[in-house]
Amino acid sequence: MNSKLKVFSIILVIVTLAILVLPIKTRTNKTINGLQCRIGNSDDIANVSIHVDGIYENYLFRNDKFDGKIEISNFNDTYNQEVIPLEFTDNNANLIYDLTDDGNALYYSVGFLMCDPDFDNLLILVSEPIEESNKNWSSKDGLFITAPAISREESIELASRLAIRSNWLSNTIWK
Repeated sequence: MNSKLKVFSIILVIVTLAILVLPIKTRTNKTINGLQCRIGNSDDIANVSIHVDGIYENYLFRNDKFDGKIEISNFNDTYNQEVIPLEFTDNNANLIYDLTDDGNALYYSVGFLMCDPDFDNLLILVSEPIEESNKNWSSKDGLFITAPAISREESIELASRLAIRSNWLSNTIWK
């Protein structure tokens, strides 16, 4: 084997490994307008604005990650707060905020986030209190946020499209 072929083979292996291991990073700084709706209740609808500022890391063979801020207009605890770095499992991530103050740890979970790597489309399943110390989301009557959306029909269509990527949400009836 001549030296040029050896060098080419080594470079090819290095480039292939880099593609397989390193993420494609997308920097996002945008505000998206959408809707907050409830499954099964067409009267429960509100406008919402979501500001996303951070870096999404899209991996080929590992879970995607996001590090930055996600501010949701209807949730004051999300403003000026860092999101605990997100790791997407089954195409969704738990949206948790670090509200630590004066050394006292306090974490606030909004719910679960599903999105495109560039945050052009997103779905948030809002966890709601069921007991004093528990929160959950139900496919029966759960609260959800979609963006972009200007009508309930658009919101339901986007939720259906994003949820189909997830094993545990793919059978949800968005109505």
